[in-house]
Amino acid sequence: EARTETNQALQKLSTVEHELLETKKKYREQEEELHRKSNLLHIVEAAKNKLE
Repeated sequence: EARTETNQALQKLSTVEHELLETKKKYREQEEELHRKSNLLHIVEAAKNKLE
C-alpha cells in the first residue's frame, strides 16, 4: 500500500511539474507579446508626435 501511495504521489508530482512548465511557457509567450505591443505603441506614439 505504501508503494502504491508513493507511486501515485510521484505521478501527481510529475503531472504538476509538467503543468508548471506549460504555465511558465505561456507566461513567457504573453510577456514577449506584451513587449512587442509596448514597442509598437512607442513607435506609433513617436510617429504621432512627429505629425503634430
